[in-house]
Amino acid sequence: MTKFKEIANIILKFFPLQLVFLQLKKSHFIVALWIIFFGLVTQSIGAKFGLPYLFLSPEYMGDVSWVSYLILGFAIGGFFMAYHLYSYIILGPSFRFLVTFSRPFFKFSINNSTFPILFYLLLVVNIYEVQHNEELIGIGEIILEILALTMGIITFILISVFYFFKTNLDIFK
Repeated sequence: MTKFKEIANIILKFFPLQLVFLQLKKSHFIVALWIIFFGLVTQSIGAKFGLPYLFLSPEYMGDVSWVSYLILGFAIGGFFMAYHLYSYIILGPSFRFLVTFSRPFFKFSINNSTFPILFYLLLVVNIYEVQHNEELIGIGEIILEILALTMGIITFILISVFYFFKTNLDIFK
């Protein structure tokens, strides 16, 4: 039984899990936003109004293409970075050891990526299902759209990371 308690204690002290628990405890607004986004992507919220299709089959200039997914990815990347920044400002003071790291915001963001990664994976699965089963799009085009979505997210995150590398240093600088 003590071995089980030791393993459970190690798991509960895992920093990304601590961040999730603290989000649930302190940041009800941001958790509510994540619940809304998860509900939209799974078509549990707003399906009668077509809201999930803003994420699952976005249009740009009347056409669903890789460009529309690239734009959507860029916007989602912006939301991810806004989430990380908000969380860092609200939750960062609870973890005083962060200031001892070089690039504390970057390391915090990596550990704070539980919700964004889950959202991205759920979004990709639901995009595939909608595009393949409802829109009857071929797998090659679906892969291109998912790659464009991913590139949009990565582009925004890279722009943000390069900006914060120049502005967020460690305590000694």
